[in-house]
Amino acid sequence: MSYSIFLNNFLDFTHTTSANMIFRRCQMGKLTEKELSALNDLLADEELLTKKFKMLASQTQDPEIKQKYERISEQHKGHFNALYAHLQ
Repeated sequence: MSYSIFLNNFLDFTHTTSANMIFRRCQMGKLTEKELSALNDLLADEELLTKKFKMLASQTQDPEIKQKYERISEQHKGHFNALYAHLQ
């Protein structure tokens, strides 16, 4: 398993765990300032990961790796959109 795939799996687990806790709180009602801050941090992380994997995809010449980086970027974009939807 490549480092980038390992890192993506680890980040997915970490963000999913944090995001799930926040999602449950969103369903229960108002979020605390600390929870809003954590949600803001998660949004920033997902945005950064989306951009980084897009950049990596644009810099690689290997079509297989390029496709994997693009897929990972799209996954993080989906995470961002899901998190953002809970703020509305």
